Amino acid sequence: MADVLEDLKDLLHDASSSIQTIHLLLRIMQKALLMLKEETSMRASRFYTTVPFLQLVAKGTLALVCAVTMMCCLPSCVQKQETTPAQNNEAASSQEETDSQDKADESSAKEQDKTSKDADKEKSKPAVNEALAQKWNEDLTRIAQESGMDVCVSAVDLTSGAKATYQSDKKMLSASMIKLLIAETFLRQVSEGAHALDDVYVLKDSDIVGGAGSLGYRGVGAEVAYREVLKLMIAESDNTAANILIDACGMDAINAESKRLKLKCTELGRHMMDTQAAANGYDNYSCADDLAKLLRKVYNKTFVNEEMSALMLECLEAQTDNDCISTGLPAGTVFAHKTGSLANVRHDGGIVEGDKPFVIVVLCGGDGFSESAALRVMGQMGEVAYKDMQES
Repeated sequence: MADVLEDLKDLLHDASSSIQTIHLLLRIMQKALLMLKEETSMRASRFYTTVPFLQLVAKGTLALVCAVTMMCCLPSCVQKQETTPAQNNEAASSQEETDSQDKADESSAKEQDKTSKDADKEKSKPAVNEALAQKWNEDLTRIAQESGMDVCVSAVDLTSGAKATYQSDKKMLSASMIKLLIAETFLRQVSEGAHALDDVYVLKDSDIVGGAGSLGYRGVGAEVAYREVLKLMIAESDNTAANILIDACGMDAINAESKRLKLKCTELGRHMMDTQAAANGYDNYSCADDLAKLLRKVYNKTFVNEEMSALMLECLEAQTDNDCISTGLPAGTVFAHKTGSLANVRHDGGIVEGDKPFVIVVLCGGDGFSESAALRVMGQMGEVAYKDMQES
């Protein structure tokens, strides 16, 4: 055993290389095993007591454990000791450069993948139908100019992106078209957990106002789910329903949502049927481009999200006022739309569904306005827009 310990001592003082160390360790292990075997045989033959025998086994085992442990650990320690600080710094710097290059390569690969996907998307996107855009602009502009009143138009081919506009960014009294923004804000708050569509609202006396809609006739204490309140506001243009949702959202939140959506002219200045606020100069405004943008979001399933877009489309398809653009469309055409009217304005805008879908918004008002003329103009625009679309 003394020889084993002496060899271990030599190992610690002279481990000049990992190869020499391994050889020395192997020699030590071999010597320890032979010694253990000899001592064990000798003591067993002399019938020594158990305790001294176990002590010998323990010593031999300890020597083996030490040898194996050093064999596993010492080469790396020797290698570490042989490495200079400069080499350590160089290695660290090299690793950092490698990591940095790996990150750069990964970032570059992601960017190339994104660029490739964008390029593929652009290739798959139909080219803008320039012929349709030109025809639409000519026909819709002519009808607007011949109307004798203020007419604003925005039409968009939902397949190719072709557009036709006439005074489309002009700020107009929105009438009930503002309810598109109210709906979007409310549904966004629903998606964020502020409300639930199936929560029940109890009608109060202060909620009930005149004008369009049937909700007020249910009377104080009537219970109605927010889902139905939304549908009534759009399908019937219900003013009581609109005021309930304005209060649920908050007027400031609705106007903040308009800014978030980057709408150019759309703002809520008063509740529905608030004649005192209107007399004091507070009103609701929008423009044809803003309304067309909201309708495109419904079609593209980005009116908050896909679920809310589907619900909104259902509400628009249930529209009960079909005296405007609808009159110029072929029988059976599905027109998901919203209308609005005041004493001095008449509006309509929606999604013409089918194989060649498009959005069309027509706002009528200003000097020379009459409701009969506005209805006639909107019907003509619906007819021409549809015909041009089918022939394109």
